Amino acid sequence: MKARTRLSGRLMLVMVPILVLGLGASAVDHGSADIAGENAMGGGTASSGTGGGYAGAEACAGCHDDQAATIANTVHGKTSRTTWGGASGCESCHGAGQRHIDEGDPSAITNLGELKASEISDICLNCHERGGRANWKGSTHESRQVACANCHRIHVKRDPALQRPLQPEVCFRCHKKQRADTNKASVHPVRFGKLTCTDCHDIHGGAGPSLLKRPTLNETCYGCHA
Repeated sequence: MKARTRLSGRLMLVMVPILVLGLGASAVDHGSADIAGENAMGGGTASSGTGGGYAGAEACAGCHDDQAATIANTVHGKTSRTTWGGASGCESCHGAGQRHIDEGDPSAITNLGELKASEISDICLNCHERGGRANWKGSTHESRQVACANCHRIHVKRDPALQRPLQPEVCFRCHKKQRADTNKASVHPVRFGKLTCTDCHDIHGGAGPSLLKRPTLNETCYGCHA
């Protein structure tokens, strides 16, 4: 009997910490989901689309028919994925829209044109935070207040920044010197569409100097010039 009592006591000592750790992990998971959901709705900004719940993309199209028609053919318009907060379609970026519809109040929906660059990028990073965008925070473009929407166009079928022949023109809007350099006699064939900026540069946060994809200039060059 004494042996059983000692064994039960030891099992309790083991199980209590495990139970506490499990509850703590659950609280962290729920907290992370809540924060992600708030960020997805543009939380923390004066123009956040919060309150009133989600209306759905069809309700948005009732007034914004032109925008709805153009975004319907885009990747964003076709995806069925939702944010942590359960938003989909227009409300993934513009926030919950029911109060905006009910009251007709422009301030009741997130207007990206009124947000800071960091706030715009935070909305995008709710979905696009992995892969090539993992190093965006602290990158050259991010620290200079460049927002995702400064380069990318969301409401079009084909984003120019993602099209090889069109991409350099997007970069050249800011990089005037590099535009001039591409017209030199001896130069990489960017203007002929055989090379584009992101072949060498990681614009979302490269490890090398000048946002190069490789740690050094030579390593980047050797990628093509073996």
